[in-house]
Amino acid sequence: MAAGMRQQKPVLVNLAVGFIVADICARYFDVFFSTMDRSLFFLLGGTCLMVIGAVAEKNRRRLLESFSQMEVA
Repeated sequence: MAAGMRQQKPVLVNLAVGFIVADICARYFDVFFSTMDRSLFFLLGGTCLMVIGAVAEKNRRRLLESFSQMEVA
């Protein structure tokens, strides 16, 4: 993500955010799947993943917006 920010390339930022979210999902399933009741696992997991996705998307849009403002100035 730092390379995309430094070079101001939205493609690299989008790719990095996608990999970070995928890594968080994989780690969540690795750690908690065997320790929690299945229904509780999916209920909490789905909620957590939706929140993480919303926050990541909000920050990605804000970062890309700052790129476009830098180009204008």
